[in-house]
Amino acid sequence: MPQRSTPAQEQPQPDASGPIAASGGARSNPTDSARSSGGLRAAGLGFEFASAIAGFALIGFWIDRHYGTYPTALLICLVLGIVGGLYNLIRAARAAIAAPPASPAATISTSRDPRSTSHESSTHDAPSAD
Repeated sequence: MPQRSTPAQEQPQPDASGPIAASGGARSNPTDSARSSGGLRAAGLGFEFASAIAGFALIGFWIDRHYGTYPTALLICLVLGIVGGLYNLIRAARAAIAAPPASPAATISTSRDPRSTSHESSTHDAPSAD
């Protein structure tokens, strides 16, 4: 004979409208997404820096092979790649410092006008007893 489970033995089912369900089943912290986007931004900047150096070096190598000026154009283009990559890196860093990412609390909007006082909102929200 199968045993019946008592209410104390039953495990609660997760609410389908809760914060865990909204995030796809995994718990997420708003700062985790900010950290990961910052890490991706840093990786992208590093890739751009390396690409600028490698790209200019390849162009310099091609110029040297085509005109027989080895290693003059390679060195000039290598320096140009380093300067251009550093310029892009510094420009992106200044932009990141000037405009820090918004905190999750700053993105929450309210339906109440922030300029109104609590007295004004309480008189409009309360039902009249007349």
